[in-house]
Amino acid sequence: MGIKKSPDEIAAGWMARIDRSSLTAAENQELQLWLGSDIRHEGAFVRAQAIWHATERAKALHNPMNFQYSRTNTVSRRTFFSTAAAMALFCVPMRSGEASTKYKTENNIFKINRKRKSVILDCYSELNSKSDFLSISYGRCFFSGVNHCINLGNIFAIVNGSMLVTKNSLCDRALVTNGTAVIYGETLSPERKILAGTEIIIRPQEKIRIDTVEQERMRRLTDWTRGEVLLETETLSEASEIFNRYNNRHIVVSMRLAGLRLSGMFDLTKPDLFATAVEAVLGGVVRRDSNNIYLE
Repeated sequence: MGIKKSPDEIAAGWMARIDRSSLTAAENQELQLWLGSDIRHEGAFVRAQAIWHATERAKALHNPMNFQYSRTNTVSRRTFFSTAAAMALFCVPMRSGEASTKYKTENNIFKINRKRKSVILDCYSELNSKSDFLSISYGRCFFSGVNHCINLGNIFAIVNGSMLVTKNSLCDRALVTNGTAVIYGETLSPERKILAGTEIIIRPQEKIRIDTVEQERMRRLTDWTRGEVLLETETLSEASEIFNRYNNRHIVVSMRLAGLRLSGMFDLTKPDLFATAVEAVLGGVVRRDSNNIYLE
């Protein structure tokens, strides 16, 4: 009779299979059935993901120049099982010699597309990438795809779906907009699986807060990822500030029009179209030069 494998060994096997190539429909169904059959299986799979990514980071330390530009070789099952038996759940700290990349935006949206993953960085934001782990220094970022590993300070998230992360001086916010995410860390035990519509709010010296966000608000919060803005209650003065964040050519609103409102969905990257709508609907006079669009 063969020796029965532990949940950790089975989860490690799944991670090795996922790393080789995308799962077939039958394999994905088999994995979902296994995950749903016992709550301990989900915990084992989260541990396997964390260990796998930590193993990839350790490999990058030995060959940092090649890591950013070529796919790493697959770790053998024997090596992976040995690592899994020796390592704890939480990921190893980043080391100063580890390969890293920094992405920074000004008045533009930046998109990064990789195998089974994509990242959209909002204007005036900064993203750091160290091996497979991503973290925001400031601003707003939208992650989508499979097995995104996101560093939220003392908390880590493994995302299968999509997540909007916002960071400012007051707090960090992480909103699952589609699919699921597993969050874990030294201040959060045991690990927790959260669903679409769940937002984590992390403030210094406070307990982690978890809220629910309605579908309509999620859509509005992510309009910018599609290059759109929905104006409902904003004045023209407030609307111009939104457009000016994303464009070199700025809208300048006169005092006469500043308090008026124009509702609708607009293209963030086309302030000229917004100015034309103001002219047609509100009777404003539009003047243009090489730097600005004047609404008078």
